Amino acid sequence: MPQNTPSYETQQKRIHEVTERLEAGIKDFLSSEKYQDYEVFREGDYSPVELAWCAYVTEEQYAGVLSRYESLKNEIVKKTVDEGEHRVICYTQILTDVQGFHKDLEQYEIYNGNLNRETYCVVPFPKME
Repeated sequence: MPQNTPSYETQQKRIHEVTERLEAGIKDFLSSEKYQDYEVFREGDYSPVELAWCAYVTEEQYAGVLSRYESLKNEIVKKTVDEGEHRVICYTQILTDVQGFHKDLEQYEIYNGNLNRETYCVVPFPKME
């Protein structure tokens, strides 16, 4: 008799819980006097250094995402950072089993050849100023 496999959402919640516990442990370690100037960033977080696992979209594209995924609008807004003419959506941190959501937003990542070299090379540098 086959074992019951947890749903995708349940699996994602478990992964998220473990990640949260690991992050808390790392933050405790870094909160010692020796590491007070350090900050922890997980893959998919909004980071001042890079945008891995984040969607980099224009205002028009952002409006389209909100329209297509109205049921996730509150979560998307919570996981979005305004960068002037663009928005950064930390979409991999949105736990959902809405079909195609993560695959759709993947097209807006700055990696994997989604942006031309000139645009790609310009994106991270304003964050460093």
